Amino acid sequence: MSQPKGVVNGYGSVVLLGQVRKWGWVDCSPPDTGKNFMGIEIGGYVLTDSADPLCPVKFRVTLECLTTGKKFEVSGYCYKEIVAALEQNQITIGNVTFAGQNLRSDRQPHLCRFRATIEVIK
Repeated sequence: MSQPKGVVNGYGSVVLLGQVRKWGWVDCSPPDTGKNFMGIEIGGYVLTDSADPLCPVKFRVTLECLTTGKKFEVSGYCYKEIVAALEQNQITIGNVTFAGQNLRSDRQPHLCRFRATIEVIK
């Protein structure tokens, strides 16, 4: 059986990949409890660097600029509710953010085409 996966397509700035990288991993509060990846939010949740009772499922998020062929990939743990959202095709352009912004659905000449793939991994 294949693992749940969702794909979001849209448009964004050519510098979006760099912005996502720059937001990167930050220490959780309280200190010494792990790190959160702040560059991507899925349904309002961020990835963590280690599993815990609240975030037991490992995900991989790949953000690819189809215009340039460049991509960024990050793996981490998140809430199991994301699995249900993937299974029900509820991951959409409106509930995934990259460096604090949603991909746009409307094409504009100065924007690049992106594809984000969110998948459960073992």
